[in-house]
Amino acid sequence: MIVFDCQSCGIQMQAAPENAGKRARCPSCGAIQRVPEIDDAYTQDQPDSYDKYDRDDSPPDLDDIPQQPNWQWPGSQEPEVATVGEAETSLPPESKNADGTAISSITWGAIMMIGALLWFFANLAGGRFSIYAPIIFIMGILKIITGLSKL
Repeated sequence: MIVFDCQSCGIQMQAAPENAGKRARCPSCGAIQRVPEIDDAYTQDQPDSYDKYDRDDSPPDLDDIPQQPNWQWPGSQEPEVATVGEAETSLPPESKNADGTAISSITWGAIMMIGALLWFFANLAGGRFSIYAPIIFIMGILKIITGLSKL
């Protein structure tokens, strides 16, 4: 390949060696210029042909490929077993509330219920009724129940 710069915008262009001396249009700015001769321009070497690849190589043995360790998702391991004298007892599993999702769920449920009550009574004082306030109140109750079940 013949590699040369556009004289108008300076972008690097390429042309096949058989196009030396011919005119070429810059893809960036559209300027027409002459492709330089091979001795005037930088010639980029072509990569080696893929035909030189040795196709007789067999794939590597599976024993040579490193195996991944036995990996498990966190929390999926079996509970530890403690021995007390002759009897075996299972240790209690880790708390389900390790990241605080139950407390967060209960808090947001209470906030939803308080907001729904304020909205309901504000509408009632104005002589209006909105179905959305009771729906949000019920959603808050469900959120609190969900949080309590996580404890």
